[in-house]
Amino acid sequence: MISLDLIKRFQQISYYFNQHAFIQVVALFSPVLAVDNVPAEIALMYAVSLRRLGQHEKSKICFSTALKAHPTNAALRNSFGNLLLEMEQPQLALAEFAHVTKLEPTNSDGYLNSARALSRLALYDQALEHTKTAHNLQPNNMNIAIALAENLVNTAQLDKAEALYDKLLQREPHNIKLLNNLGNLKRQLGSAADAIHLLERAATSNNSTVLRNLAACYVLDNQFERAYNCYQAAIAAAPDDVLAYAEYAALLWQQGDAKPFLHIEQRLNAAPEHHALRVDYIKTLLNIDQPDTAERYLEPLLQHFPSDSAVLTLATTVYRNKGDLEKAEYFGRSALAQVNNTSNIAARSELAFTLLAQHKGEEALAHYQHLCDDDPLNQGWWTTLSSALKLTSAKQQYNWLCDYTLVSADVISSRESSALLPVDFNQRLLPLLNKLHCNARPPLGLSLQTGSQTFENIFDRQDAVLQQLQQAVIQQACKFISQLLPDPKHPFLSRLSTDLKFQGSWSVQLRDEGFHKSHFHPMGWLSGVYYVDVPDAVEHDGQGWLVFGRPDIPNVLDVGDFAVKPQPGMLVLFPSFMWHGTNPFKSATNRVTVAFDIVPESTGHSRSF
Repeated sequence: MISLDLIKRFQQISYYFNQHAFIQVVALFSPVLAVDNVPAEIALMYAVSLRRLGQHEKSKICFSTALKAHPTNAALRNSFGNLLLEMEQPQLALAEFAHVTKLEPTNSDGYLNSARALSRLALYDQALEHTKTAHNLQPNNMNIAIALAENLVNTAQLDKAEALYDKLLQREPHNIKLLNNLGNLKRQLGSAADAIHLLERAATSNNSTVLRNLAACYVLDNQFERAYNCYQAAIAAAPDDVLAYAEYAALLWQQGDAKPFLHIEQRLNAAPEHHALRVDYIKTLLNIDQPDTAERYLEPLLQHFPSDSAVLTLATTVYRNKGDLEKAEYFGRSALAQVNNTSNIAARSELAFTLLAQHKGEEALAHYQHLCDDDPLNQGWWTTLSSALKLTSAKQQYNWLCDYTLVSADVISSRESSALLPVDFNQRLLPLLNKLHCNARPPLGLSLQTGSQTFENIFDRQDAVLQQLQQAVIQQACKFISQLLPDPKHPFLSRLSTDLKFQGSWSVQLRDEGFHKSHFHPMGWLSGVYYVDVPDAVEHDGQGWLVFGRPDIPNVLDVGDFAVKPQPGMLVLFPSFMWHGTNPFKSATNRVTVAFDIVPESTGHSRSF
């Protein structure tokens, strides 16, 4: 029998929980009550309160304990799944949501949350089916209908998504999320004017996310002053919105502002406890090669969170960039030790990269094999694994992985009758691209040095000439892929398919003495570059050539394995994991390209050897 005092405590917990007074909930629960000895509803309130207070690990333990006592409680499993999503563990979250749908087949939340987890795993088709089920269960639920439209966008059913958004707006013409989402879709469809109109309507809410999206549309429309004002308004509306600070800084940087990070530094001076912004700024400073300043901003984090794996991982990067490899290795090992050397992908990656910089190839190789098993679709692990193979003189395995017969270089714009593009194609494409290159600096954190890169996915633009190039690229890619033999263990050859989609597309304008640092494309599968304008300097000393197999790793020198001399109208295709960069060139003529990443619609999983 439950005592009156215990009933009173449960009532107090329930009252404070409903008031969102989560600190009081935790104070009332602990240390008096045990999670496995209270009603499921009370355990849920305690676990959720811990989650809302940012104590994710404690919340996870609480949920796990409560579920042992109440294994068939759907509400507990649903909330636990949401916590796991916050902790970036979508596979585990999906398992919890699957329990919910089995326990309560008519519970739309289980299907909707399953769709969220599936989207995190990039399983968009499955996510759409789960959302449709949730919508069938509650056809009048606006949030589910909006989620359905979002999943239609994720599966490239843009016309259907647009029609659904239009229908929903007739029901709720002032719904901020609808206006925002449809504005973003119009932006994706290349209609900046329509996007701006919708987002301006939504911006009356003074919502930071809406203001950021409106600012991005103003940038696409070359209305930079309005974009600046929008970002400033977003920061004023939500002083803790890290994305608002980051996007504003990125725009100021690309536009050549003398002090692009002043607003970030002012906020950190006023609110030194804003740790998320501090972390983001440290990463930005590393992107612009200012590790000494990054170290200064790192020190308070190390003081406040001396055993936090994420902070220790960041310290690994900072000290490696400073050239202090021993200290970087110490922090990397400490970061990995905090999670018992198992699942922390970020910590393992930074430690392994530091080991490569110290020429500790065997140990680095073991870590990269682990990473390839954990996350086989991330092309970056295969890239750095190839460098570890080279350091350990595993020539046969390296040649198997980095097989340069998988680099295809063909001229697709010529006078030949079989050419995919006409001989004058570049003369029509170049003026369009030049109009899009309006930045003084390249984007933050990219391989590009001295030049500019376009905003958004360039193949989303509805210009006929770009659509013609897009079709030619897909046609040539399918031809190339159809000639290859599958290999179930190879990260590229294990996923051969001619059912393709673009993961990203952009144009690059390299200027005098410009080049690309060696890099890879972690989210791609097949990457490529089409040459629109090429300076005459390529005829001399390898200037402007595309070089493969030359890693960008501190303290590791390698001239590369294979190079391609570009020419106008040439399309080069290659596996996304291969190290690639360009040599600098000296010329008054710009080097203009269109680049892209392609992935198969259905993805398999390769395994390390």
